[in-house]
Amino acid sequence: MAAEKKKRKYRRINRRKGIGGRPSVMTESVIRILEEAFMNGMTDLRACEMAKISKTSFYHHLNIDSKFADRIELAKEFLVQAARMVVSSAIKQKDINTAKWYLERKAKEEFGVRTEVTGAEGEPINQNSDDIANIASSLDTLLNNPGHELPAKSEGNGKATS
Repeated sequence: MAAEKKKRKYRRINRRKGIGGRPSVMTESVIRILEEAFMNGMTDLRACEMAKISKTSFYHHLNIDSKFADRIELAKEFLVQAARMVVSSAIKQKDINTAKWYLERKAKEEFGVRTEVTGAEGEPINQNSDDIANIASSLDTLLNNPGHELPAKSEGNGKATS
């Protein structure tokens, strides 16, 4: 009787410490496979498939183990960091196209490419309320009558003919 009581006590202690039960699928070799997959730009799903674990196990382990979460985050950032180094190296080698590309994205206010849409000869675009009403009516007809076709456009002026 005393031996049985002692066993139950140790089981209770071991459960609290996480000792016993089913072994974790998150072994060091599985973690290395995941890191390698993420370092090569794989998605969570693809990395889990490569490591032969479920996404549920992966996300569970991310939530309970901060060191694991940090390792995965670093692995996922690897390609971005490698790309930054390539861009940096190209700029340092005076690659003008890379420098322009970088400035267009990082200093948009000063170097960003802007596209403006205007009417003829730079004038504002005229929005004819009749054209908008015709478009709205045609759209309404199409949406409410699935088999109905719009009238064909006439050549030249872009307006629909009836």
